[in-house]
Amino acid sequence: TACSNKKKDEPADTDVTEQDANNGAEDSTKDEGQNADSADKEDANKEDANKEEEKKEEVVLGIKDILGEYGIKAGTCLTNNMLGNANCVRIIKQNFNSITFENDMKPDYILDKNASVAAGDIVVKFNDNTLKLLKWCKNNEMAVRGHTIIWHSQTPTWIFYEDFDPSKALVSRDVMLARMESYIRQVFEQLEATGYS
Repeated sequence: TACSNKKKDEPADTDVTEQDANNGAEDSTKDEGQNADSADKEDANKEDANKEEEKKEEVVLGIKDILGEYGIKAGTCLTNNMLGNANCVRIIKQNFNSITFENDMKPDYILDKNASVAAGDIVVKFNDNTLKLLKWCKNNEMAVRGHTIIWHSQTPTWIFYEDFDPSKALVSRDVMLARMESYIRQVFEQLEATGYS
């Protein structure tokens, strides 16, 4: 150039040498490689996000779902202590649609002796635990099975005696059958009052 002191065959400062061109090509290739790596990572992240979304949408079938295809309910027992265990509650909700209270509907738990003495007839009164369990079952759309309505065990002995007093004589068969009928009727009336029938 007119302003240059360099000879004609020497490259000017503004000219690109072959080495510069090669370096530029390498830099360009590096940039393209980095861009490709970045795009691959972005695609992989999108795939991972899609898989995570699919997992969230994936429905895990519980025992109740599988048996439900055959018209069968899946049941388990329940206590108030179990309601305090989040993992237990999760397992129950996922797998079961029918509940049997372990003890809270047995005669020992729902017969009211003082009220029976005052009334001269068996009086059934669901206690707070029983009512709490029934409410939980209703709120979670669970069927409830009584356990057990008539049973020789966990039945208070006072129901077999005159005036509900164990120091007196045993009642007759007919009186006992009448008490049993009253007991059963009251259990179902109370279940109906709580929304179960």
